Amino acid sequence: MHSIVGHATTAAGCISSNERSFLMSNTITITDALNTLDELEAAQEAWSEGSYKKSNEELYAILDRCFTLHQQISGMQEGKRKLIKAINLRLSGMGMNPDKIPDLATKIVRCTFKDTGKRATSYARVIKFALTDKPVSQTMATYITNMGGIEEIRRTPKPGALTPSEIKAKLVETAEAELVTAQPLIGKLKLVDELQPANDSEFDFCAALVRKNDDGTGAIVYGSTTTSIVKTLLAEAAKKLAEAKEEAEAYDKLDDEAKARIAVIKEAAAQRAA
Repeated sequence: MHSIVGHATTAAGCISSNERSFLMSNTITITDALNTLDELEAAQEAWSEGSYKKSNEELYAILDRCFTLHQQISGMQEGKRKLIKAINLRLSGMGMNPDKIPDLATKIVRCTFKDTGKRATSYARVIKFALTDKPVSQTMATYITNMGGIEEIRRTPKPGALTPSEIKAKLVETAEAELVTAQPLIGKLKLVDELQPANDSEFDFCAALVRKNDDGTGAIVYGSTTTSIVKTLLAEAAKKLAEAKEEAEAYDKLDDEAKARIAVIKEAAAQRAA
C-alpha cells in the first residue's frame, strides 16, 4: 500500500495536500473542494502571466516576422517571381502542393509552421488582416490583442465582406420581393388564425408544416409566424430561386438537340418515379 501511494505522489509531481487526500478517496469535503479551486485559480493565474503569456508573445513575434517578410517580398521590384518559385520548391520539398496554396501569406505560414490545417489558416488570416488595416506604428502583438486574439480574427469576415447575418438578410430581401407576386404552389387557402401573419411582423408570410396523407393529399397541421423561422424559409427560397434561374439560363443556351435529350431524360425519370 505504501509503495502505491509513494508512486502516485511521484507521478503526480508537486500536488497539494487536498489533491493528495482526494487520490486516497473518492469523496471530498466542501471546504477541501473550495480550497482546491482556490489553488487551481492561483495556478491558472500564474500560468497566464507566465508560460502562456510568454508563449503568446513568442508566437506574435514569429507572426510579426512573417508579416514583415510578406511586405518585403510584395514590395520587390526585381526577382520577385524567382523568389516565389524558390518558396514553392521549399513547400514541395515539405510534401505540400504549392499550386493549391492560394496566396503568399499562407505559403509563408506553412513554410514556417509546417502545418496545413486550421492553425496555418488562422495564422495566415491574421497576416492578411494586418496587411489590410494594421497601423504602421502598431506592433503585431498589440494589433492581435486589440482585435480580440487569433481565434476572433479567424471568425471575422474579410474586410469589406458581408457577415453571415448580412448575407441572410439580403437573401430574405430578395425572396420577399420575388415571392410576393410568385405563382403559388397552392392558391386561395383560407387563412385560419394560426396561419395569419402576426400584426407586428415585418412580413406578409407565415410558415406552415404540411403532412402528407396516405391518399397522397396534404394537410397543414401547424402554422408559425415566428420571424426567425419565416426568415430561414425565405433565405432558402432565395437560394432555390437563384439556382432555378441559373438552370433556366443554361437551358436556354443549349441547342435544340441537347434540349430534346434532356426532355427524354426527364420523361424517363418521371415514369420511374410514378
